[in-house]
Amino acid sequence: MQRTFFRRNSFISPSTNTRKLSLRLFAVMSLLILTAVLSATAPAQTSGYNMFNWFGSAFSPTAKMVNSSAGDNLTANVAAPRDCAASTSPYEAGPDFTIGANPNCEFSYGNTATNAPTSTFALYPLSRANEFVEGVDRVYRSDSDPFRLPAVLGNRTGGTVQYADVEQESNQLNVHPGANGERSVVRFTAPTTGAYNIAGDFEGISTSGTSSDAVILNRTTGTVVFGPAPVIGTGTLVPFNQTVSLTQGDIIEFSVGDGGNGFNNDSTGLTATISMLPPQTSVVDDDCFSLSRLFR
Repeated sequence: MQRTFFRRNSFISPSTNTRKLSLRLFAVMSLLILTAVLSATAPAQTSGYNMFNWFGSAFSPTAKMVNSSAGDNLTANVAAPRDCAASTSPYEAGPDFTIGANPNCEFSYGNTATNAPTSTFALYPLSRANEFVEGVDRVYRSDSDPFRLPAVLGNRTGGTVQYADVEQESNQLNVHPGANGERSVVRFTAPTTGAYNIAGDFEGISTSGTSSDAVILNRTTGTVVFGPAPVIGTGTLVPFNQTVSLTQGDIIEFSVGDGGNGFNNDSTGLTATISMLPPQTSVVDDDCFSLSRLFR
């Protein structure tokens, strides 16, 4: 007698097909419901916090986005103000940065429309801790701007960090201009009268290629201390080393603009050390002094 063999599962009853179709439909419906629930409970996002960063390119895969739950008010953020009474020379723009107060002892952060001495300086009223990367903090002008620019960002991580299209060194500031030509400014106000050495550099820190411009001004006297100088390309360094005489209250501005070609990818690093120089003393030549006594 001839036997007929059937492969396993070569025949499936109609009821089995129905059950599998039901299971598939159930899985699809569950996925749709889960997506809807997550969308409803997720916090509202601005264009600065979606899959594209504040410059219009994708987030770096190494970036860790940790937003402050403390809100945007300067007084509500995690950073504490510096002890201004204990602040002494040398003054360093990066290590001395904090979002705990603005002004921040000798330093303050804001924006101007131009680099002209008559251009009004406006302090940044808002801040965010752990912006994009844990340990990177931002002071900025307004939440109405989707990119929160112009702004100044500090790096207190102790190492180089990557976020958005930025590679920012430890204790380096990221000074970024605004979308409408606003210049982002770091100010130093001289605590005492004397001679100061101002040394450091501006650097292109956008991995997409910075194309900004930088200048150092004595806002009080209306004179240019350094620049203006273009900051073009990733990793480009524009060093400065200037000695100036300042009266107590004189204001030095480190100002970054968009280079005249728009604000995209204009993250500009600032490293600056401002050292008060010791007062000069008169040197008397003993031999000349002795000879002068002989001819009295």
